[in-house]
Amino acid sequence: IEDIDRLDGDSFETFTALLFSKQGYMSQVTEKRRGDGGIDLIAIANGSGLLVQCKSSQSSSIGWDAVKEVVGGAMRYQSKMPSVKFKKVAITNQRFNASAVEQAAFNHVELLDRAHIEQLLQRYRITDYELDEFLMRSV
Repeated sequence: IEDIDRLDGDSFETFTALLFSKQGYMSQVTEKRRGDGGIDLIAIANGSGLLVQCKSSQSSSIGWDAVKEVVGGAMRYQSKMPSVKFKKVAITNQRFNASAVEQAAFNHVELLDRAHIEQLLQRYRITDYELDEFLMRSV
């Protein structure tokens, strides 16, 4: 997890896409130059999907900006892909504060924090080489 803490924002998004791909999703980081609309990556498997906002930080807790952004961008992607049933997700390498947890509950956003990433990394090993390779394909 300490390696994840050293990633910049774009690399954290790519790491998250790789982590979801290890779980069977076809995942893709959205294009920033076109405007991501609050969605950093899309992950789809078997007709269902995830719309994900990623927040990498050195600070120990994250506010509810990630919740606002994923809620704000969800309708755009849902209307582009009406046959996919999307869940809204916010992920961070830290922890979400109480305000983020409360707003996520109101807005039906699943929060994945540092502890969740640690659990996933125990199940789905990611090497530096894999991440570098995934980064190169994403460019």
